[in-house]
Amino acid sequence: MPTTRHFLNWTRPALAATVDHLLRDLPSDADEADLSRHRLALLSGRASRRLLELLVATCEARKLRLIPPKLMTVSHLAEHLHAPTAAIATPLARRLLFADAVRSIPTATLQAIAPTPPAEQDAAGWAALAQMVERLHNELAAARLRFADVPPLADEALPDFADHDRFTALAAIQDAYFEQLDALNLEDPHRARLRALDAGTCSCDDPITLVAVNYLPPVVRAMLEQSGADVTALVHAPAERADAFDAFGCLDAAAWADAPIPLRDDQIEVVQRPADQAAAVLRGLQSLNGKYPADHITVGLCDESITPALQQHLPAYDVPVRDAAGTPLSRTAESVGISTSSTPPAPQSP
Repeated sequence: MPTTRHFLNWTRPALAATVDHLLRDLPSDADEADLSRHRLALLSGRASRRLLELLVATCEARKLRLIPPKLMTVSHLAEHLHAPTAAIATPLARRLLFADAVRSIPTATLQAIAPTPPAEQDAAGWAALAQMVERLHNELAAARLRFADVPPLADEALPDFADHDRFTALAAIQDAYFEQLDALNLEDPHRARLRALDAGTCSCDDPITLVAVNYLPPVVRAMLEQSGADVTALVHAPAERADAFDAFGCLDAAAWADAPIPLRDDQIEVVQRPADQAAAVLRGLQSLNGKYPADHITVGLCDESITPALQQHLPAYDVPVRDAAGTPLSRTAESVGISTSSTPPAPQSP
């Protein structure tokens, strides 16, 4: 089924415009907003929670009984498009199985990716190596690839490709990981998606709305196309820029390469150090004079290495910050298997 695009314009916040779009067809005398069949995919969990807050507030103001839609992040959309044939292993189980798989391959093979493998008792070293392999596994799977698929593709594109041994070692680890999953009658979420695509079993009866989604991983895109779902893409841009977005409302990077950026010289401040950048951000926030609520303000960083400086300096001036990328699994209690106290709530964005 073809995707329908709706352009929300960018004169208003995307989530507020989305609420209006979802409720626009209700009759004037309606007393209920039943959105239960709708599945809304957003880029982050925080955006999902904020959209629900706005829906609740708007329905209360209009005296409507709200039956909310199913909200999810794009990263979880795939799980609504297929039914795995086995239980999906938890993140902790997958991390432990990858660690076992790394340890299981011969040292000579492992040295292609770790010239000096961790010592036998170096649990942290093995865990770090397993985490690296798992991250690569996830990234390639999002592009519909396994480690064994890379060398032949690379040979076609790069005549001097010289990482065959490395990908042979990675493929051996991946195979060992899959064997352990099969022995436990568990499934990896990424392999489950690829298997569903290969089997042609992706489907979804409910309408799906992509809310200001500027990028879809190739595997999710393929699953959406195969599912035949009724997809609506809400694009946070004016209709005049329709040619800069694809059928799913994602950015067409080439169309934006030469787009003018309407910045004046007086809007640009040049500083030297990360601490100076934090100070410049503070000055920018102060210049807003409280005009916008905190959840309408985003500090965008072109270099994520600056994040720690902002997280350190801004709270000292009573400006709480929250990294939109969330907390890495490696920093959570589950990943290390112990917890001595409750985890404090993440600070909010300025």
